Amino acid sequence: MVASARRKEGKRTDRPPSPEMVFEMRVVLIESETAEVRAAAAAGMGNSRDLETTPDLLDAMEDESVLVRETAAQAVGRLLGWNDGFRADDPLEKRQETIAQYRERWTKFQNSSLYQISQNPAAKANAKRLAERKARADRRRERHPGIQKEEGKLENNLPEPGIPPEPRSRPSREEFEAQLKN
Repeated sequence: MVASARRKEGKRTDRPPSPEMVFEMRVVLIESETAEVRAAAAAGMGNSRDLETTPDLLDAMEDESVLVRETAAQAVGRLLGWNDGFRADDPLEKRQETIAQYRERWTKFQNSSLYQISQNPAAKANAKRLAERKARADRRRERHPGIQKEEGKLENNLPEPGIPPEPRSRPSREEFEAQLKN
């Protein structure tokens, strides 16, 4: 388990570990008596992309070992992007204050719609699909500067693909023949 967690710590994979592996890392983090093993489990949990491990990592930030505290803080940073304010070697009171702030942020995050999306596969797929559609529309606007967004409406000054644009004013027969000669 430790070797697997260390491999996960050293390189991120596209595929997250199985739920069983994450559960084992949580058990090791809580029950192990060796600080290095707890630190390896915390690192593995940080690479697991499993937000449900956050409460355990916040508990590990209160560990007696500086190594475990630092590794748990890095894991929370990898999972949630929170790496501000916590130093593993700060005095106990300051660490507890920072951890209390992290716990409050975690509670707020759990009640947010972003967290719900991250935990619901259908909502996650829908959010991904919407983001892709928005990105395609943005790329289209960049390629075609005639498409502008004004007051929430799209004005398309470009013709449909494959349809020739209509002339704004038709030239007279004489003007047309003059253009053909030139």
